[in-house]
Amino acid sequence: MSNLPPVSFIGAILGWNVYREESSLTASLPSTHVQLTKRLHCSIATATQISLEQGDNLRPLLATPIGWSVACRPKVSTHVLQEVNAECCVMAHTFPGPLTYHYVFLERVAQWELPDGRKKLGLSMNVIDSTVSRLSSTDVRTHEPNPIKWAKEGWASVTITEVDATTVDVVYDQWARCESKLHADYVVAQWAQFLVRWEQIVAPFRFLTR
Repeated sequence: MSNLPPVSFIGAILGWNVYREESSLTASLPSTHVQLTKRLHCSIATATQISLEQGDNLRPLLATPIGWSVACRPKVSTHVLQEVNAECCVMAHTFPGPLTYHYVFLERVAQWELPDGRKKLGLSMNVIDSTVSRLSSTDVRTHEPNPIKWAKEGWASVTITEVDATTVDVVYDQWARCESKLHADYVVAQWAQFLVRWEQIVAPFRFLTR
């Protein structure tokens, strides 16, 4: 992830600084990379506990179909396919609908202490081009009663770094392959909505913009 070129600042949404970079116009399918940052008035213990306890509810979606709305989030099912260890597992998301949308991803969680004693939490999720998705010669298997589409690219990462006993810095990065420029704009809006919702749960009515 670190080898991606720097993204550009485009403005702020409800206190979140938003940086965005899009793929070249000559790319066969557009991609978008967004970074959002904010300082929250919340202890790292609270942010960590709530984020881990409400994993399914507060887990980012790495790829969403065109026309999908955040109001449909409760319909997305999460499946644990393999637990590698306490900090790493292979999972899958399924979006029901006329076109059933799937992807398999690897999730890693890490907590560590910085040299100055401050704590940090990191979460990363990466779409895996799984064996099941490779069985189809195309991304969409139209011979099924309900066509199935497999997303094969996408990732997200979030770090929460302790500033002091009541404040944390949050950095959220996400990249996805999209089907059009319009689709890319929609997913960026969805990512911002996800973070605002996460903030409302983790630090309701207590925040500092940065």
